[in-house]
Amino acid sequence: MKEQQFIERHIKILEDELATAKKFLASVLARNQTTSPYVSLNGSKPGYGKISEDVRAAIARLRNRFTIKDVEISLSEMGKKIDRLTIARCINRLLIAKKPEIRVVRKGKGRKAARYGKVT
Repeated sequence: MKEQQFIERHIKILEDELATAKKFLASVLARNQTTSPYVSLNGSKPGYGKISEDVRAAIARLRNRFTIKDVEISLSEMGKKIDRLTIARCINRLLIAKKPEIRVVRKGKGRKAARYGKVT
């Protein structure tokens, strides 16, 4: 009888641990899901370069000097939802390109956003 109780208690503990592991797995999968509409479910990237095109189009709509937030607002007005981190990465790529399309007008510091300008 004691052996059966021991086994039942052990099974209960393992079931609880399994439930916790399933919750953890669900949270990891939810966190790692992409919010980008440009990546298909099978992993291929039919819209490769589309984000850069969208960011360039948003920059073209802006005045000469702008911040990442200005680009984000311009993109949302265009109906594109791209997060700031992705926009910042794209802007950095535009800055270090062989023929830069934008330049740093004022370097960001602390809570002051960096300002960028179009290369003319």
